[in-house]
Amino acid sequence: MAKIAMLIDLECCVGCFACQNACKLVNNLPDGVIWLPIMPKEHKPEEVNGKLYMDRFPVPVTLDMCIECPDRANGHEPLCASVCMGKALKVGNPDELLTMAKNLRAVVFTK
Repeated sequence: MAKIAMLIDLECCVGCFACQNACKLVNNLPDGVIWLPIMPKEHKPEEVNGKLYMDRFPVPVTLDMCIECPDRANGHEPLCASVCMGKALKVGNPDELLTMAKNLRAVVFTK
C-alpha cells in the first residue's frame, strides 16, 4: 500500500518552478541538488481535445523525501503545494489523490 502520493493537474500546472524552489528552500538543499525537477512531457506541443499543450510539470526524484518533508511533519500543507500558482500540485493520501485524478488530466506519483 502506498504511503504518499503527489498529484499534478496538467490543466493547471504552468511550469513556473515555484514548487521546485520551495522544495529546495524548505529542505535547505545545496546548489545543484534538486529533489523536484520540472520536466517536459514532450519536446513538442501535444494536441488534446483541440487544444495545444506543452506540458512541463514536477517529477519527484523520489517521494521518500516528501514523506519526511518538514512541513508535513508539522501538520502543514507542503510548501511546494502551497506556493503552486495554478494550484496544480497536491501531496497527500494516495487513495484520495488517485480518486481525484480520475476526473482530471493529471499525473500521479505514489510511494
